[in-house]
Parts: sequence; structure tokens; C-alpha cells
Amino acid sequence: MGVTFSIPAPYRKITGGKAEVEVQAGTVRQAIDGLAAAYPDMARRLLNEKRGLNPYVSVYVNGEHLHGEGALERQVADGDRLVVMPVVGGGG
Repeated sequence: MGVTFSIPAPYRKITGGKAEVEVQAGTVRQAIDGLAAAYPDMARRLLNEKRGLNPYVSVYVNGEHLHGEGALERQVADGDRLVVMPVVGGGG
């Protein structure tokens, strides 16, 4: 067992249509690295050029929104669920 990423519809083309992807990891960064190893384009979606979280994507661990300096170093455990959500911008 590992941690499971829930992949939103706009990113499923990258994962070959998969809505969920399981990876082995001890931290959020390791989970993202595991996802990127299988689907390299996901790294470009989730991480910025400095390997921090991309501001145009929100990541949740078990329903808790990750943000701030240590977000990627947060510990994860078997059975945890990571949800990826693209940030929708706009306005008028």
C-alpha cells in the first residue's frame, strides 16, 4: 500500500486516463517525485522551476490544503490521499 493521488480530469490525459495513481512515499515531495517518475509531465504541473509547489495548482493531503515553505516536506503514510486541483483564475 502507498499514498494515492486523485488526478483531476484536466490532467488525466497525462496519466493515460487514470483517475488515481498510487505511489510509495514518506513525504509529499517523494510522492510527487514518484508520480513524476511514472508521468514526467505531472512534475511540470505540480512544481515550479525552483521545485516548490506551483502556485496554479492546489494539493491537499487527506483534505488539508498544503501551503507554505514546508508543504513538500510534510510526512505522508500508507493510505493517505493526495488530491490535485488546478487553480481556476479569472474575474472581471
